[in-house]
Amino acid sequence: MASSKKPRKRKARKAFYNDQRLADRNEDMSNNLSRQSAQLNSQLQMLRRPQQRVTQLRTRRVA
Repeated sequence: MASSKKPRKRKARKAFYNDQRLADRNEDMSNNLSRQSAQLNSQLQMLRRPQQRVTQLRTRRVA
């Protein structure tokens, strides 16, 4: 019985360690995602600006 208890303790520690690693990885991934979304948003704004100008010009021409 004593020999069967030892691996359980090890497994519990390993599981805890894995949970910590997963939490850290999730944090890293969320940070990366927020950084990427910020970059993409800035790129989108840069792309949208010329289109807005074009639409303004079109509306002026029509009016």
